[in-house]
Amino acid sequence: MRTKHNPAGAAPPRAARKARTQRHPRPARRPADSRAHWSASFVAGTLLIVGITLFTTSTPANAVSVEESTTTTAPTSTIVPAPKLDLQALTVTGSATTPVARDGFTVGAVPAPPEPEPEPELAIAGLGSGGLQWPVPHDTFSDYFGPRSAPCGGCSTYHDGVDITPGEGTPILAMYEGVVVATSSYDDGGLGVHAIIEHQIDGQTVRSTYGHMTEGSLLVAVGEVVGVGQMLGNVGNTGQSTGPHLHFEIYVDGVATDPIAWMASHGL
Repeated sequence: MRTKHNPAGAAPPRAARKARTQRHPRPARRPADSRAHWSASFVAGTLLIVGITLFTTSTPANAVSVEESTTTTAPTSTIVPAPKLDLQALTVTGSATTPVARDGFTVGAVPAPPEPEPEPELAIAGLGSGGLQWPVPHDTFSDYFGPRSAPCGGCSTYHDGVDITPGEGTPILAMYEGVVVATSSYDDGGLGVHAIIEHQIDGQTVRSTYGHMTEGSLLVAVGEVVGVGQMLGNVGNTGQSTGPHLHFEIYVDGVATDPIAWMASHGL
């Protein structure tokens, strides 16, 4: 068989090219889905880095929960504002309870307060002509006007008035309107606690005296204008006295006058 001569520069036969091609195979092409997977991984990684950066720069440090290591660390202190407490309603707990020793008495019904003693009546036996009245109820007299035996040491033998015994503490009233001209608010001997009132009656100057009042009971002062029936004090036993009574005097134009006769002349 004759072999054809291949001149220089002529294209090699197809079989020779195929042989060379088989001896040096081309690298296999990367599949298209591998490139897509790489691109997706790249994008995901980039987004992850950007997210971490934003999170660390915008989130407060105390909002990030850090997993504690096994090493024990000192606890951190947290300052919490104290709640506003209503001190009236504050209840203390956890304190020790101290037993209270109680007495063995029992509480019963509270007794009713005693009834107050009745005040002495101010009943005076009517008004005389011109509106006069006796200073106290005059049912009982213990001494009368005029000469007498001295009933006590220092007492007079001539009585310038009458002694009336309506009971200790009985209110003493002014026999008529007038002006207080003399008083004694303490036991000075003689008339003791007393008051003297000057009146103008029937064109005459009349003075009435109220002696032996209870100490501390005097209710009027010198210069005070009083009305008929106004309270002056209480029957007592101060001064030269043998017992609680009112010593009652009447002076008409400076002359001592029997109170019983004078009051009777005025319808009393």
